[in-house]
Amino acid sequence: MDDTAFDPVARVMELALPTPSLSDNRSHEARLREALARELGARPALPLAACRELAAVLPRHGYRVQVAVVDGPCGWEVAWAAPPGAEARALGLAVDLGSTTVVFYLVDLRDGEVLGVASHPNPQAAHGEDILSRIHFAGRGDGLRVLQREVVSLFNEAMRSLAAEAGGEPADILYTAVAGNTTMCHFLLGLDPGHICREPYLPAAGGFDLVRPGELGLEAHPGGWVYCFPNTGSY
Repeated sequence: MDDTAFDPVARVMELALPTPSLSDNRSHEARLREALARELGARPALPLAACRELAAVLPRHGYRVQVAVVDGPCGWEVAWAAPPGAEARALGLAVDLGSTTVVFYLVDLRDGEVLGVASHPNPQAAHGEDILSRIHFAGRGDGLRVLQREVVSLFNEAMRSLAAEAGGEPADILYTAVAGNTTMCHFLLGLDPGHICREPYLPAAGGFDLVRPGELGLEAHPGGWVYCFPNTGSY
């Protein structure tokens, strides 16, 4: 039996904030940060997009609000703010990015339940069944862009179908975690893999910082994150 405690990287919570008055005219932002600090044990970051949503929701709903928070590179941050009672999801996508097959797992980040699984052939195989052939293809013309676009299109297709089957949409996906070999991660991130196959066999990167979905063209929530697991060697 697995006794590992479930520690989600994203959470959705509904909060009742103090109603403002002449003696308490703190900003919407300050009220939210204070309430979330009690829940999370730390003051979260509040990106501009979420701050705009917060300002639109609070006065109209008696200073009650539903928010999603995501564990980002500098700690917790607010991904979005919505009216209380709204049907909201916190979904994650786990991806096994293989050179032949790509497998997607849609996960409910509230409890860790796997909501759906999809397996697809890697469309990059059209440019070479082996990794080396694809590296050479990436080095010709806009080959790297083609490879990156193909795998991103596959990700988006899987996000749409899996989310729909679970009664949601791609924007409900707040965290995407990807495991793949060094070259496959380079293709996804649009990194030049040309030196991986040449002495002294150097990848552009072996460990990757969190990336916003929009930087890659993914349809997940723009306030979420994409994480590629570190690679241990070339190829």
